[in-house]
Amino acid sequence: MALPGIQSSKRRCAATVCVRLRIAYNPDEMAKLTPDREKQVCEVLIKLDWMETEHALHSEGVRAVRDVLQCSTEDAKAILGDLRARKLIALEVTPGGQLDAGKPMPVAQFRWIRLATGY
Repeated sequence: MALPGIQSSKRRCAATVCVRLRIAYNPDEMAKLTPDREKQVCEVLIKLDWMETEHALHSEGVRAVRDVLQCSTEDAKAILGDLRARKLIALEVTPGGQLDAGKPMPVAQFRWIRLATGY
C-alpha cells in the first residue's frame, strides 16, 4: 500500500528536475556559437582520449568546453548538450569483450566521435 504523500512528493521532484533541465539546455538562453567555434569545440572533444566511464567523459568534455570558450560550467554543460542534441557529436562505446574467468574483467571505454552529419 503506497503512502499518499510519497507519490505527490515524487511528482514535485520530477517536475523540478524537468524545469531545471529545460533551463540548463535552453539554446535560446545560451550564447550562440559561430560555426567556426562549434567546429573548434567539436574537434577538441574528439581529441579527448578514451575514458573508462561515461561520467568521466562528460566531466572532461565540460572541462574542455570551458577551457576553449572561457565560459561557466553551466554554459559548458548546455553547449555540450546542444551539440549532442543537434547530432554534431555522439558517444562511442567499445564493447566490453567476452568474459573469461582466467582474465581480468573487460572494461568498456567511452569517447566522443563526430557524426556523419557533423563537421
